[in-house]
Amino acid sequence: MLTAKKLIHPKGMLTDATVFQSEITYSTDCGLLYKAQNFCVAHIKRLGKVLGRRVRTYCRVAHKSYLAFSKKRRKTAQDVRKMHKLMLGYVRRNIVHLDALITEAKERGMTIPKRVHATFQTIKTVYDQQKQMYKNKAKSISDRIVSIHKPYVRPIVRGKTNKEVEFGAKASLRHVDGYLFADHVSFDNYHEGTMLVDSIERFEQAFGKKPAYVSMDSIYGSRENRAYLKEQTIRTSVKPLGRPKKDSSTRYEKQWRRQKQKERSYIEGAIGNSKTTYALELVRAKTEKTEYSWIRFALMSRNLALAGRRIQ
Repeated sequence: MLTAKKLIHPKGMLTDATVFQSEITYSTDCGLLYKAQNFCVAHIKRLGKVLGRRVRTYCRVAHKSYLAFSKKRRKTAQDVRKMHKLMLGYVRRNIVHLDALITEAKERGMTIPKRVHATFQTIKTVYDQQKQMYKNKAKSISDRIVSIHKPYVRPIVRGKTNKEVEFGAKASLRHVDGYLFADHVSFDNYHEGTMLVDSIERFEQAFGKKPAYVSMDSIYGSRENRAYLKEQTIRTSVKPLGRPKKDSSTRYEKQWRRQKQKERSYIEGAIGNSKTTYALELVRAKTEKTEYSWIRFALMSRNLALAGRRIQ
C-alpha cells in the first residue's frame, strides 16, 4: 500500500538490532529467591487457614536477614554467597511445605488456580537453577529465569557502557526510507548477524526487488553474509576483508562506504524515536504474547504516523 501510494521509496536498507526492555526489576540471585520465598509464604498462609493447619515458614527471620543484607552499601562476594545460601534454604523449606499443602487441598477436592500452579512450577525451576549456580560458583546458566511472573524473559548481554545487561525482547529491525520494520523478535538471545539474509528476503517480498545496498554494522560482516551479498550483487557499507587496493575505484568505494556508515545514524535515531515517543522504552505488557503485540503495534503506529505526515 505504501508503494502504491508512493509514500515509500525503497532503494536501500539499513539494519540493526535492539532490546525493548520489559517492565521487571533488575534481577539479582538473592532478590529473585527472596521474591520466590515471599510467594511461597503468602500461599502457605492462605492454604493453611483453609485446611486448618499452621506451618512454620521463618518468614520474619528471612525478611530480617534479607533487609540487613540489602541495606549494605558494599557487599563482598562472601556476603553475597552467604545470603545466597540462606535464601536457598528458606525457599527449599517453603517449597516442601507448599507442595504438601497443595497435595492435601487437591485430595479434599479443592481447586488450585492455574496461575498459582504455573508460578509455583516456575519457582521450583528457579530454585533448581540457583542451587546449581551456587554449587558450581557460576554466574549464569542456560535458559536462566530472571523474573518469577515473567519466566520467558532472558538476560541479554549488549555490552553497552550504561547497560551491560538488558531484560526484554531482542528485535532485528529494518529501516527503509524512514519506516521501521521488525523482522525478528525473540526473548532468547541470538546473533543478529544470522538474520541478515531473512531481512533481505522480507525486503524483496514487500517491494518486489532486492535492496540496491545494505548499510549495517560490522557484526553483520560474516563470510556467509558477504558471500550472499556478492552473489546477489548488493553493495554493503562494511569494510571488505583483506588488504586494501590502492586505485581510484577503491578510493570511490571507500568514500561511498563512509557515507553509508554515516546513514546508519538514521536507524539509530528511528529506534530512539520509537522508544521515547511510541512507548517502547519500557514494555508494560504482562504476558509474552501481549509483549509481542505491544512491540508490533507500536512500530506500526510509528509507520502510520510517518505515512500520515507524508500524505499531508
